[in-house]
Amino acid sequence: TSFSFGPTLVHLGENNFWGCPNLQNVYYSGTLEQWCDLTFEYNGNPCLYSASLYINDVKMEDVTIPASVTSLKPYLFDGCVSIHTIRIHKDITNIRTDAFCSCTNLKTIIYDGTKAEWNAIPKDDNWNAYMFKYTIKCTDGDIYTESWEG
Repeated sequence: TSFSFGPTLVHLGENNFWGCPNLQNVYYSGTLEQWCDLTFEYNGNPCLYSASLYINDVKMEDVTIPASVTSLKPYLFDGCVSIHTIRIHKDITNIRTDAFCSCTNLKTIIYDGTKAEWNAIPKDDNWNAYMFKYTIKCTDGDIYTESWEG
């Protein structure tokens, strides 16, 4: 029901966690910055089946992407149901495939830039797959999303 690992593991391959629906908690002993640098392949994120993510024993509910992170990598938070809010700085250069896939409790993305700047960020297909009714709060107003349009 749980999986624990640390920063010495930097690559999680394809289908590593396929068929593990009982996995409820993922514990990572590195930093959020190190988590954001992990390489996940398709079905490689241990949160895949709706697990809660803990980094250094802190449940990831309100997440602030570190300033050093410039790209939100593929499958970065795939299936992480513990996340409710995420803050993204305006120096993010892209959001990759399934970065927030199935983050069903993620209801607010706070973006430290304007709506036009948010819309200009390149986003891969399915970056927000299976996210429903969330708000992107920008410095000049909100963007409301009622459903995923994959």
